[in-house]
Amino acid sequence: MLSAKAVSPDKPATAPTPATIDRKIIRTGFLEALVKSPAETAEQIHKLAEGMGGYVESSQISSAQSVPAATITIRIPAARLEDAKAEIRKFHPHRDRKN
Repeated sequence: MLSAKAVSPDKPATAPTPATIDRKIIRTGFLEALVKSPAETAEQIHKLAEGMGGYVESSQISSAQSVPAATITIRIPAARLEDAKAEIRKFHPHRDRKN
């Protein structure tokens, strides 16, 4: 059995309503600091990001030429960026290049 919906020629077809656009604000920051233990500091930053509703996007810990270093990229809600930067600066406030 086949069925068909009747369409009234008097009523124009309505276009579907556009979906609500979920816009996001992206802010970027950069901090560089000298710390005693890059691996421990990276772990602290990892916990900080999760505590602020974010996550670690990438993390690299190395000891090139016997100088330990770490690079960590975190993603957190834009509204928490300044709080996160302030907390990270507390790890070693003496040398800090920021943007």
